Amino acid sequence: MEDGKKKIWICLLVIVLAAVAAGVFYYLSAPDAPDSEGFLIRASYSICVPEGVGGEV
Repeated sequence: MEDGKKKIWICLLVIVLAAVAAGVFYYLSAPDAPDSEGFLIRASYSICVPEGVGGEV
């Protein structure tokens, strides 16, 4: 029974270490500066002002 518990702990340790290694690899391979790629919504502001209303001096 003790041998089975040891194997489970070793298996869990290997899984955790693999996940940490994958996370570090992903973090290091990610681009440093954010760019517009990947954004679904881009803010654009436009104001519609009817002719003859405001703005003319």
